[in-house]
Amino acid sequence: MDLNQTEPLAFSQMTAHQRDRVLVELAKSLAYTALASRTLSTNHHFGLEELGTQIERDHALLFADYEAAAKLVFEAITLIADFEYEMGRGETKH
Repeated sequence: MDLNQTEPLAFSQMTAHQRDRVLVELAKSLAYTALASRTLSTNHHFGLEELGTQIERDHALLFADYEAAAKLVFEAITLIADFEYEMGRGETKH
């Protein structure tokens, strides 16, 4: 165990710069998940792509507004989780 490793911060405890980095990485995750959704012929890609594009486009404005950023993070996690849940049940249109 590395004693120098700090515990992950809650989004509310992050600096604005850290929140911006989270938003950028989240946009990448949404794009990747949307690609998987398209490949597997599910309809999740519509929402995933839309939110990913919004975050990618606006992250420089959003990170300073904790409330707006937190709302988008929650929405993104929900969309990704919904897709993963469906995949776990084996429900594709193939």
